[in-house]
Amino acid sequence: MEKERFLVEVTVKGEKDWKAIHMCGSMADAVPVADAVHNLSYLLDTPIAIRVREKRGKGLED
Repeated sequence: MEKERFLVEVTVKGEKDWKAIHMCGSMADAVPVADAVHNLSYLLDTPIAIRVREKRGKGLED
């Protein structure tokens, strides 16, 4: 079973906190989710920042 190593996180304009919305085992699985959120920001006319972070060891890396 693959470990969930990648997090897709989002925040909206003006907010400092990021929220994880998806966890998966590979970057290939994370990219479609990030792309969907990017497209959603246009539909909602709301700037949404997206980042994918990889868990390495005990912490997260940008």
